[in-house]
Amino acid sequence: MQLDVPKKETNAVTPNQARVIVRLPADAKLWVDQVACPIPGPTRSFDTPALLPGAQYSYTLTVEMPDGNRENRRVTMAAGGVVEVEFRGGSIETVQK
Repeated sequence: MQLDVPKKETNAVTPNQARVIVRLPADAKLWVDQVACPIPGPTRSFDTPALLPGAQYSYTLTVEMPDGNRENRRVTMAAGGVVEVEFRGGSIETVQK
């Protein structure tokens, strides 16, 4: 899986990609479809590979909190969209734009 890290944190995304923004504790670990995400910090943002317009896609996000607890969340997206997910240690919130 190839993820593109946006150069600036904006919600603008190309029409054939989607942006996933994950908010979590800075020292938490993140996996996207069981692949470690190397982006550090409390906000991790990446663009998907090229997507077909009109189709729905999904990723399973796994976060390991600093206390060792793991949380999973399946997020869906479409080309041109932005999905924001917040992991807060026991509470998960997903916003799709």
